[in-house]
Amino acid sequence: MMRLFVFALALAVLASSAAASNYTQTFTLSGGLPFCSQCGSDGEYACSNGIGQFKDDFRVMDPLPFRPLDSTGDVANNVIVQVYGAFSCDTQIGMVEVDFNDVPLNVFITKPTDSCACGSCDPVLTFQGYFPSGFPDYNYGGANIVHLSMATSYICVNRIEVTIGSGKPLYPGLKSKVVSWTFSSSTNYKVCQSSGYVSTSMAAKFTDPLPENSILVLAESDIFGSYFCSSTSSSTALSAYLQDTSVDSETLQNNGKGCSGTYICDGAVRLSNSVLYQGGWPGYNLGGDNVLSIRSSPYSSRIGKAALYLYYYDFSSKEEMEQHLLTHGRELV
Repeated sequence: MMRLFVFALALAVLASSAAASNYTQTFTLSGGLPFCSQCGSDGEYACSNGIGQFKDDFRVMDPLPFRPLDSTGDVANNVIVQVYGAFSCDTQIGMVEVDFNDVPLNVFITKPTDSCACGSCDPVLTFQGYFPSGFPDYNYGGANIVHLSMATSYICVNRIEVTIGSGKPLYPGLKSKVVSWTFSSSTNYKVCQSSGYVSTSMAAKFTDPLPENSILVLAESDIFGSYFCSSTSSSTALSAYLQDTSVDSETLQNNGKGCSGTYICDGAVRLSNSVLYQGGWPGYNLGGDNVLSIRSSPYSSRIGKAALYLYYYDFSSKEEMEQHLLTHGRELV
């Protein structure tokens, strides 16, 4: 089943753990017309076209109890961002994206309804990212940035609510890095807030971002695109490979939307089989270049964005890491 990020899933996951905790921070915009409202009191909103004091970055201070850097206790593992307002204000189809630090949570297509008439309020947009082993690149004890972006149409926002969920990590002791891409070929179309797209099969190269004396043990990926571009099948398989080793494969059911239109997006698909490689990810080049490959079949897909989450174990010294690799039949190249 397609792993789309939905609020109900996030709540269910958080509720499943008695140790989980939620912390919510609210950011309310202001400066709108004094006789007009958008999901709140008169004047309590701002628009991305210059009306009011619009913001697209929000500093979210880490609300979790003090956590030493090397702690294996609770981690931030779930982020929910809800945007209240009116969208697609100038009668065009639009796109709205929310990122948390370097992690893209999701991209939604918005369609004109009431053209942001005073007193109107569109259904809330809910973005979420759940990472069982800890939210990648989360800034413990400091500020994290929620970034709101939109394309092709302006929006009016009353408030943004950010909920940080925490709990015991699925795999304690792992740290993480994020690598992301926004593709720009085939620029006649915009896919999931990109300036273009690439068609599968695709390969995205990156240089290993992990610190010295660490090994990659787990990889996950989020893919943002439209997935049913050419076929008559009822489903398609979307797969990701890191250095030719499978990250995961998901069977997606045809949503009937196709790939017609200039602005398209089926949303995010999480690819993660949670396989751990204690001897290091097969074929991964520490300190060198690596490749993430995305493939779909029988449908071709248009991919606008992709993110790769690298979970690694940090050793105290090069000697300790080399001994660990030798124990598992590998040598440091």
